[in-house]
Amino acid sequence: MKIFQKKDILPQESQTVKVIRYASKNLDIGQLQWLKDIPDEEHELINQLYLCLNQNQINCQGVHQLGKDLSQLCNLQVLHIRLGMTYLKDQGANILASYIVNLTKLTNLAVSIWENEITEIGISQFAEQIVQLVMLKQIDLYLGNNCLKDEGLTKLSEKIILLQNLTSLQISLWDNQLKDEGLINFCLNLKNMKQLKNLYLDVSSNSITDQGIQKLGQTIQSLQNLCLLELVAYENQLTFDGRQQLIMLVRKTSNLKFLSLNLENAISASPPNKKLYLNLKKGLRLIYVKTVDFLIE
Repeated sequence: MKIFQKKDILPQESQTVKVIRYASKNLDIGQLQWLKDIPDEEHELINQLYLCLNQNQINCQGVHQLGKDLSQLCNLQVLHIRLGMTYLKDQGANILASYIVNLTKLTNLAVSIWENEITEIGISQFAEQIVQLVMLKQIDLYLGNNCLKDEGLTKLSEKIILLQNLTSLQISLWDNQLKDEGLINFCLNLKNMKQLKNLYLDVSSNSITDQGIQKLGQTIQSLQNLCLLELVAYENQLTFDGRQQLIMLVRKTSNLKFLSLNLENAISASPPNKKLYLNLKKGLRLIYVKTVDFLIE
């Protein structure tokens, strides 16, 4: 269950809102030519762009042309760009950010660059530039199946905390060789984001243990303005006690109204703790909790 807006739901097009779909075409940037779908006289009118280019042959050379095209839409306030599996690597991620940072009116930015062989070097360069977009209120980063490791997550979080107007943060980090060190460092920075109201975090398919997940729970508990939380952490090294502890820590977040936890883990199964769930459910408008121990919807 996803309580954030689903990524595959796109808005209706208009003069100010454009949705461009070229996903899974296996084309290079010269063949895509997505900007030609928009008349020149409409460029300045557009304030929202949803650009779906997953699984194309863009690479770090093609991203230059992509960036130049984006620069022609100078009044963008919302940019959602999907570049998963487009062979960007570190250099391409850096180039992409160097163009996005010039869109200074952005308040909502979503960048999907999963499976692009991005390391801690690329994500650090990317974050150093994106943090200059001081008007951002929401940022969504889909970074799964790269190679950020602990150092990359640490560097990313050190920059994100500088976005002082940010109230909604979504980060997908599945399968990035993360361990407790990276998550703990992320938490040390996250706890300073007292203004956050919405948080989505996916750290599934990594090597996080009870130590890291407990720190995450303590950090979430300290975010007293948080009202919507979605956490995905399956396929890690969590025990029954670790999962239980996380749930109880999260529940103590005073303003939390919407909660979704997916902690499914194949290590061991234990009997449901009904008392724990009844306590967890109090005060929540929407709850979804999935572990091997129990499931509530």
